[in-house]
Amino acid sequence: WMRENKQWYRLAKTLQEAAAREFCAANGMSISTLHPSLILGPYFGDASTRLSIGHEMAEAWLRDAGTVVPNGHTGVVDVRQVASAHVAAAARLREGHAGGRYLLNQNPLWHQEDFAKALHDSAGRPMALALEPESERGYRAVPPTADVRPAADDLGIVLRAPEDVVAATVASLRAHARL
Repeated sequence: WMRENKQWYRLAKTLQEAAAREFCAANGMSISTLHPSLILGPYFGDASTRLSIGHEMAEAWLRDAGTVVPNGHTGVVDVRQVASAHVAAAARLREGHAGGRYLLNQNPLWHQEDFAKALHDSAGRPMALALEPESERGYRAVPPTADVRPAADDLGIVLRAPEDVVAATVASLRAHARL
């Protein structure tokens, strides 16, 4: 599917994980992989600091009325929880636990139109973005779901509500003179 739909970034990440797991299995090592969705939340920096991909997208969607919102799904995860998950996963490996595969995203995922709306609601601005036609990418019908229980069960990470993550992002961008 990834090759057919030219999803090269996703394919590269999938192949990299497979290679890492194969290497670890061949060498008797445990591995934990963390798979965050769009990382947002508090932004650390100032108006001149380069933004992360997630923060850059949020800023662009709030500033540029001509931006096209893709017809697809995304999840958001708070940067602080991604950091905590890394620390917890490393601690588990140090303690001798088996490795794991941890999805860090909301469940179910948001359609990107809903994400854009949440951004604009948090900023107190009307949404004036163009929407990509459904014919371009047919993801709208069924929001993907993911099993995020291992992150909670093994790592103790209970993800913040996506609306709270978006609100923290907007507040942080404002506080750092990005909006």
